[in-house]
Amino acid sequence: RQTIIDAGNSSINYLVYNNSFGEIKWSSDNLTMNGSLTFPGNITITNNSAFVNSTALCVGIDNCSVNRTANVSLFGTPSVGISNPEIRKDNIYCSECYNYTSLSAATVVFNVSSFSNYSIGDGDELTDCKELNVANTYYTLTKDIVTTGTCFNITADNVTLDGNGYTITGDGVGVDYGVFGSVRENITITNFKNITNFTRGIRFEGIIDAVISNNNISSITSGNVVDFVGFDLGVGSHCSNVFVINNTISLSNGGISFYNCSNSIASYNNITLISDSSGDGIGVRYDSDNNTISFNTIDSAGNGIVVIFNSNNSRILSNTITSSGYFGIGIGQNATNHIVNNNIISLTNNTLNPDNPEISYGLVLWRNASYNLLENNTIHSNSYYGIEIETEDSINNLFVNNQLYNNSYLQINHINSSLNQLIYNNSFGEIKWTSDNLTMNGSLTFPGNITITNNSAFVNSTALCVGIDNCSVNRTANITLRNIGERGFTLPRVLKDGMICTNCVNFTLLTDDPIIFNVSSFSNYSIGEGNYLLTDCTILDVANNVYVLQNNITTTETCFTITADNITLDGNNYAIVGDGSPDDYGIYVESSLNATVKNFINISKFRRGVYLYYSNDSLVYNNTFSNNNLSGVHSRYSNYYNT
Repeated sequence: RQTIIDAGNSSINYLVYNNSFGEIKWSSDNLTMNGSLTFPGNITITNNSAFVNSTALCVGIDNCSVNRTANVSLFGTPSVGISNPEIRKDNIYCSECYNYTSLSAATVVFNVSSFSNYSIGDGDELTDCKELNVANTYYTLTKDIVTTGTCFNITADNVTLDGNGYTITGDGVGVDYGVFGSVRENITITNFKNITNFTRGIRFEGIIDAVISNNNISSITSGNVVDFVGFDLGVGSHCSNVFVINNTISLSNGGISFYNCSNSIASYNNITLISDSSGDGIGVRYDSDNNTISFNTIDSAGNGIVVIFNSNNSRILSNTITSSGYFGIGIGQNATNHIVNNNIISLTNNTLNPDNPEISYGLVLWRNASYNLLENNTIHSNSYYGIEIETEDSINNLFVNNQLYNNSYLQINHINSSLNQLIYNNSFGEIKWTSDNLTMNGSLTFPGNITITNNSAFVNSTALCVGIDNCSVNRTANITLRNIGERGFTLPRVLKDGMICTNCVNFTLLTDDPIIFNVSSFSNYSIGEGNYLLTDCTILDVANNVYVLQNNITTTETCFTITADNITLDGNNYAIVGDGSPDDYGIYVESSLNATVKNFINISKFRRGVYLYYSNDSLVYNNTFSNNNLSGVHSRYSNYYNT
């Protein structure tokens, strides 16, 4: 490889080519280039033109300096005869260029970030509605316009329509559009003070690579016009890569609609629909895939965001939705694999349905709305349900860490036998319900009624099941506890409210990390040394455990028989009382090591209170014995270290 210039030493140097027509100047800490630096040739400056063949000069060089920032000067008043001068790159308006001088100056100086051919061209000023039919043109509105039909019809590619702070106003009669485009590429609509009183503000059909930004759009019902939609994208033909950003929309029927439109974005828009609307703030319909709806503020008398009809893989992120309509976010009719994250939904009463004015839902899934992830949303103060899962074919949805509270009826209404998962998790662990009925009432707050802390998973089932029979919070669930580690447990157990859970099933060892186990109802679960709760006489045959008496017991036989090692029997200040039989024992310890019997308020009316038989290293203390036939404590063939 021949290196024409090797200057990669991080010092600032200048590479300059100039003549009577102009100048190109690079100022860089890396001027490395390859190929022939010929002037004129690979670098050419002529009247109103500065050209660099960057392909030829960058052979085999990554991040070639010729495509770094440079200043271009064009001499001799290049804007002569041009009414609205603009910087053009390859005869297309250059949006990333910026000028240091007026574009009407005798010498025009501007900065570029990469190279091809630069010149000064005419941006075309608009003073009236017209067809925009010249490709590679930057059109600029220079006055307000009032019209009786569609104002601008874009029929060429690579067109920018700059409203320049002006307004276009329709007459509210018939079917017309503020801006219309069909089967076009690379269109930008920006900076309109207002587009108002048209059937639709902007309508695109079959548009690829479009930007709609920084516009105000409002519509006022006039004459027979009753249908107002802000953006109707791709009706009748597919569209893609449309960016609808930072617009303010106030319409009677709908805000932004994606029909058969994919890989597009609607972000940072402020949408307000007037009180008699039944439309959507943002609607995604008919095979519209891989779209992002984010950071919008929607105050909708109809619905907030709707994704339906075979539209998949959308991301609905960080929107704020307040409304008096039917629902905040609705997903349905074969709409799958969506991510709904970090939205705030709060709807008041519904003015659209006077027969049921109290019905409004925060989030609704219906008709095969499946495999969706709904996470970290706040859904509150809706006048009916927080979340409604309507149909049994809406399956395998994940509801993760959502906050639901102050919704007037149920926080979750799910009674249709479809299998979905309700999950709350953090760095300490996870609670996961997998159920065909996730109906819950009470505040689903996390932390709050659901709390996961260090070695603790708590659910306030009383608060979450108010007025609900067979409440799903008390159905089977899996709990994961993380970072339990070595805590000195002799034999760790799953504990429920501090006592051994007798019907919990662990899927991992209780010394693993993480620990995963199943429960059948809720209170507070943790891992610890286990205490078995005793309410009746029984055999104590599980080694390394603590048994705790929960009540007084009267019996006609031996009450407790200890047959395993390392057992503690705690009377917990209760009494065991026999019937005076000469053959029974209060506590019979048989062939066991290290048994402890303590804290009985009374052991009475047995042959012997405690009988140690072939049992060593036992400890019997803090007990009261009375009215036993032979003795309170008796040790036989138990000669080693009993106390």
